[in-house]
Amino acid sequence: MAAGRPASALEPEPSGSPGALGVVGQTVRERWDVLIAIAVGGAAGSLARWRIEQAWPVRAGGVPWATFAINVTGCALLGLLMVFVLQRWPNARYLRPALGTGVLGGFTTFSTAMAESRALIVHGNGVVAAGYLVGSVVAGLLGAWIGTVAGRRVVGLGLRDGVT
Repeated sequence: MAAGRPASALEPEPSGSPGALGVVGQTVRERWDVLIAIAVGGAAGSLARWRIEQAWPVRAGGVPWATFAINVTGCALLGLLMVFVLQRWPNARYLRPALGTGVLGGFTTFSTAMAESRALIVHGNGVVAAGYLVGSVVAGLLGAWIGTVAGRRVVGLGLRDGVT
């Protein structure tokens, strides 16, 4: 970062500085343990999603409620998790990768929501598809907010405490 000028997201960070993807310069070989945590979590989250979708199939031309519920629940749980990761367990090396990226990344499936929306459109249900897409995004954002607020209350923080 140049003096008096904020760093650009495109400028490399100094060696050893935390970056968006960890510490700049670390290789997969140096972080294999985190990748294993993500993989195990992802397998668990994907299996949970599959089981819910099997138990709650989509009716032909109907709203894919299982995917909707999975995504909204996952967003709420991610909001809750991030409060605990950042406020209570900031040094837990595997918590965010295993539960956030792994379990909840494997559990939520906005790509399936897109594919299901396309199927609705192809079968002449464009209005349902539009409502499903907009509803999924709005409910997901609301879920994340509710999870965050709930987490902050559980850890004893107000809505603005610690926010800069």
